Amino acid sequence: MCKIGLSMNDINLNKSIFSNGLRQNAYFIYTALKELGYKPFWIINDKIINFKPFIDEKYTLLNEVTCDNCDLIIIIGSNIRKIKYDIPIIAINLGHLYEELFSKSYLEKNNIKLLQFTENKIKKTYTSPHYNHYSGLISEFNKTTDTEIFPYIWEPLFIKYNNYTNNKNTPLNIYICEPNINVTKNCIIPLMIINRLLKNDNNINLINEIHIYSGTNYPCLNNWIKQNLIFLYKYINRVIIKKRENINDIFKNKGVILSHQNDTELNYLYFETIYNKLPLVHNSSFLNNDNIGLYYHKNDINVGSKQLLSALKYGDNNDYNEYLKKFSIYNKNNLSLINNIINENIN
Repeated sequence: MCKIGLSMNDINLNKSIFSNGLRQNAYFIYTALKELGYKPFWIINDKIINFKPFIDEKYTLLNEVTCDNCDLIIIIGSNIRKIKYDIPIIAINLGHLYEELFSKSYLEKNNIKLLQFTENKIKKTYTSPHYNHYSGLISEFNKTTDTEIFPYIWEPLFIKYNNYTNNKNTPLNIYICEPNINVTKNCIIPLMIINRLLKNDNNINLINEIHIYSGTNYPCLNNWIKQNLIFLYKYINRVIIKKRENINDIFKNKGVILSHQNDTELNYLYFETIYNKLPLVHNSSFLNNDNIGLYYHKNDINVGSKQLLSALKYGDNNDYNEYLKKFSIYNKNNLSLINNIINENIN
């Protein structure tokens, strides 16, 4: 049976499954390959001390990889050193490459450290559906002829389902869970949406607390709210700025997820939210095309505040289970597409 080595950043491989979406995505690919009957394993540059596998993951050091124990290498959003043997390599770009190139060149302009994807020759590149419009950039960056779509897959393997009690008179928390403040996802627009909502003082009665996760890295955030969001600042005692947390801990108490993204239309947070039947206020056109959640267009603060008000008052009683099945790692269509990709790239 075909042996497939998966490579991702050694540090990410040893992080919590909720440290970033890449770690989950990589594990879902690993699991889908096992479901297809392949033998996946992790390739790492250096030995990881206290490796924390999820379920049955194993790893092999790069210098131990040969044509005898590996038929294909899949690089998942990371870099590995030069491989000695003629093993076919494909790369899956799961991040926002344009944003990463921009941030590196701009934020480190005095000491430019542009991304270097790999020293190895890549046979073909793939990306998620919501980054397909960057296929030319991804191909050029990796020196490949073209870039195709790799299925975006998700499974509730790590998220708990909470059976919340339905008390319509109880004020709800608002959760802002993005890696704030970031070019592709940030808390600024959500906070402005809340500020617009609180122009009407009565609306504060619908809100218990406002939690901003991954906000502790930005000590200026509280002062920014004071200077710019006068209606929200009246209730600053209800704004809680927190570090990044396990999504299961966040979802222990029922609340509304208020999200904003820029050019990152698919996000595991969306799936985790609707899986738990929590109301999702978002600006993803991908989700809106399937009538998922409560949508506001791009940066439309006015519509966003109306959707947030609706979420706080009425929730979202729609069942999105059929939508989630489209992304399942056990979906036959997804498995077929992944299997075709593997077969196309093995010598």
